Amino acid sequence: MKNTPVIKSILAVISFALLQTTTAQEPVNLASMPKRTEENNLQEIRVSLNKEGTQYIQFVLWSQVWLRNIENNPGTLVNGSPSDYTTDIALRRVRAIAYVNLSSRYRFFFNVGSNNQSFNTGGGIGTGPNGAGKRPSFYFHDAYNEFTVIPEKNLRNGHDNDFTLNLGAGLHGWNGVSRIYNGNGISSLTLDITAGAAIIDQSDQFGRQLGVFAQGRWKNLGYRFAANKPFATNLTPTVDGEAVDNNANGNLAYSGYTVYNFLERERQDISVYSMNYLGTKRVLNLGAGFYTAAKATLSQPTEGVFENHPITILGADMYLDMPTGQRGAALT
Repeated sequence: MKNTPVIKSILAVISFALLQTTTAQEPVNLASMPKRTEENNLQEIRVSLNKEGTQYIQFVLWSQVWLRNIENNPGTLVNGSPSDYTTDIALRRVRAIAYVNLSSRYRFFFNVGSNNQSFNTGGGIGTGPNGAGKRPSFYFHDAYNEFTVIPEKNLRNGHDNDFTLNLGAGLHGWNGVSRIYNGNGISSLTLDITAGAAIIDQSDQFGRQLGVFAQGRWKNLGYRFAANKPFATNLTPTVDGEAVDNNANGNLAYSGYTVYNFLERERQDISVYSMNYLGTKRVLNLGAGFYTAAKATLSQPTEGVFENHPITILGADMYLDMPTGQRGAALT
């Protein structure tokens, strides 16, 4: 089974957590999970690895299911057969996320899952006669290690530090350009979801690349910067056609994003931003960012003559999320 190593890795992490919990005689009591707060809208699933609770594994599990009935355009073929209507039940997104905090400064982060499995799409390589809709690809969305150089709290006096710094490396999504490039599907309303990033699933893996990053804040100014090795692309352009993705030169890509919080300060524990707080916060942010990679595309202006071009993407945005009235309404 192709996914066996991934599944074994997840089971090994869970088994290790349960073993440590049993050894310390600290059984998991879901009834005593932390109360809901403004910073913690959902109760946490957390397994302690030591008596003090400073070492722990925290899990986030979620799925998004679509039930659809679609009136097709005339002439539409479904599985090769004409069809006026299509009724579909699909797994839009399935995720299993784990924060493994081995100290107050060091952690690693896993995010595994799959996308877009329906009755006739989403199948992984090698499904063969079983059909394209079975056994979807199950892969790492994120897998990185992170070290806190300057934490949120001053260790001597307990006050908030004006400047924080975290360094990390691995497969990560600490991207530049804009909030949309770092959006979160679990907190998006349908109308909030726009077109994906310009390089999505071309030189990245669903918005992630392998590299190193630095992220944190200076007072109310959040920042993130990364140097990544884009995934290899080797498309061949047509004569006098458009430039295509071809980074055979192997150059690094650089990205960054800064955002100023005018009202409540947003946390940056994970790389994605919430796309909607549903009235639980008063947020007004201005942000700007970039992505650049030298010699990342290739064109063929005349037969046998090839030219490389850089990719440069710039972005600026404003985000507002404000409660209105007294009945839980919000303006986003």
